[in-house]
Amino acid sequence: MAVNNWYKTTYTPWLKTCAVLALGVSVALPTLAQTPPEPVDQIRSILKGFEQTPTERDKNLRGQTAKLATLQEVRLALELVEWHSPESGSPNARVDAQVRAELVDRLAEGYRQALSSNEKAIKTQLLTTLTECTKDRTSGRGVLDTCSLLTVELGRVACGTEPEQGVMAIELLGRVPVPASALVGLFEKALLPDSPMRRLAVSEAICEMLGKEIQTTRGTAGNPGRSLEQISAVLPLVLRLTQDEQVRVRRTSLDAAQKLGQLAHAAATDRSVLPAGEGELARDLASGNASRLTAGMAPRVLVCLRDTDAESRRKAQACLAELLRVRAALVEVNRGNTDPLGSVMTSCLRTLSEALRDPDTKVRRAALECLEILGKGAASCGATVLQTLDDPDSFVRWGAIRVLVALGSSAPAGTSEGIKTRLEDDDADVRSAAESALRRLRN
Repeated sequence: MAVNNWYKTTYTPWLKTCAVLALGVSVALPTLAQTPPEPVDQIRSILKGFEQTPTERDKNLRGQTAKLATLQEVRLALELVEWHSPESGSPNARVDAQVRAELVDRLAEGYRQALSSNEKAIKTQLLTTLTECTKDRTSGRGVLDTCSLLTVELGRVACGTEPEQGVMAIELLGRVPVPASALVGLFEKALLPDSPMRRLAVSEAICEMLGKEIQTTRGTAGNPGRSLEQISAVLPLVLRLTQDEQVRVRRTSLDAAQKLGQLAHAAATDRSVLPAGEGELARDLASGNASRLTAGMAPRVLVCLRDTDAESRRKAQACLAELLRVRAALVEVNRGNTDPLGSVMTSCLRTLSEALRDPDTKVRRAALECLEILGKGAASCGATVLQTLDDPDSFVRWGAIRVLVALGSSAPAGTSEGIKTRLEDDDADVRSAAESALRRLRN
């Protein structure tokens, strides 16, 4: 009750009278040489103290937080690394969590006022500051916690009349610690037909979100199945962006599609110890999500393999390679009973065979990577692969040899003879691959 009265009688009037006036200087990033304001230093000292009762700590922290005069000072206080984690379960940590949550609310209200301002300069400066201080993965946590309370306001800016502000708002939305499902609708509204900058920003924001999820799965406490379940809400948006008229948007969305494939592969191959209370049903759920994502992405990725832009075709090949790895993992787990790409494999093989004649060297290399993953399943492409032994690019010739070996008994007639012609190749790696392949084929 005391806190509520303080907000009504002291904080809210103070905020309304000085927030906008102070914003021009209060949201600016401090220079490296700048000394933190005295209340921030005092808060740090209190947080470092261990010989305090929870009551004393609460009183001391609130006494100093009341002295924070600007939004910048509130932000600096929130960014202190000394706040105790609530997970520790200690009484002081609970005090810290409560006081910090109130600071987040306080900062959010100040930012909300600025975002609703009609002054373009104020909004632009605030958004610039927020995007800059959240770029580094190790900083800006207080700002991100604050922005998670401002998703509606940021969503309005994202599809507003100012493209520059919209792009920065989209960047922030891609970084806030909220479920992906809560952001998809906001991103969709920002895909304005006349604003390629914003469409590119959305695809880049999704890429950043997926990159963070991938990093999370690699940690000791990572749960790929759960990460895939939470982030898969962005799939329809990613597939839509792969059809964008702007080539940069298509390229970035294909990067995002590849990352989705990587998450699906991590979920399909995860054999880590499950958390308490989660049994094999969790693994079945993860495999099912990976299978549905793979089946959902494949048709669109196959279309992208024929994109007019060579770099987009190469990225589509990289994405397809991830989906094929997911397929291989799922087929192994399910003992061949389920093939998420079963309905598109004929089209897939036909497209890969065409890609071996692509004018872009990188596309031909990427197509061979996909065929090697397929192994004997790429038998229908064997004749085209055999012709690729004469490709002008040494990496393509080397890759063709590897695919022919992967085909094993399904390799086309004339495979050994074709590989023998590479024993005199100009490239040492190709000659070495040919020698090794002939030994394996004889065995």
